[in-house]
Amino acid sequence: LDAVRDFVLQQGAKPFCRILSNRLSTPVQPGDIQEIRIRTEKHGALYHVASVEPVTKTGSCKLAVSTAVSPRARACLAREEECLVDLGRRFGLCYLPTPLLSAEVSCGASGTAQPARMLLVEWFEGFHEWHLSGDTQGNPERVHLWDSTGGYRFATNAVPRTLFHEIARILTLCYDMGTFEQILSWHHAAGDFVVCTSKTPLQVRLTTVRDYQPLPGLSPEAGIQPLVALVYFFLNLLVRMRLDRHEGVGELLWAGEWAVRSAVTGFFDA
Repeated sequence: LDAVRDFVLQQGAKPFCRILSNRLSTPVQPGDIQEIRIRTEKHGALYHVASVEPVTKTGSCKLAVSTAVSPRARACLAREEECLVDLGRRFGLCYLPTPLLSAEVSCGASGTAQPARMLLVEWFEGFHEWHLSGDTQGNPERVHLWDSTGGYRFATNAVPRTLFHEIARILTLCYDMGTFEQILSWHHAAGDFVVCTSKTPLQVRLTTVRDYQPLPGLSPEAGIQPLVALVYFFLNLLVRMRLDRHEGVGELLWAGEWAVRSAVTGFFDA
């Protein structure tokens, strides 16, 4: 947490203040920051995620910081930043977070400090992680919403179908028809897609992009025709859409036919 503080206050907090001025639509100077609330949010296989909420004289906003310590994790986080910047430039869609600031910082006590890479992005306020959850017969027909504010609950009515429709639509919108590049290595089990059910229509966001390239062996350079590449994208999408783990960490779950129907309509809508 100290390292996150040092990260956002680097260079006398000038880069951070430029970001805040943008987010709050008013000039913010270092002296205007009254406090910064840093809260640990999630620890994953590669990163630690914290929320950062600066409070100024004119308002506050919430941002997210991903921290990577191991060499592999630092390389992965650098690649994710590259992918997010690239996709933002190509498509300009609202479904992905915008990278705001990144740097290598020292993390830990003096003498035992380790290099860490940090990436600051926007926080999707009101959006929650979700996972498939089996019923008493083990059928993964239910979507469990991890709403830490309103309470954990199971999605009702058409929410699961709309959720899967939107995920497939977002992934298809990010598919490059010319290069066959696509978002790879996304997982429901990792909580990559988050959902906001308090708005109508329901809204979905993708929290990160680990890689963006064609499927192996399916590039224009390999002589693959666009329609063939698109069919492989479609089939891979339908399979991956059905896979999750119980509550994100338990046994593998395979969503029912409803997930396929929703993903198909999302693909064709895109």
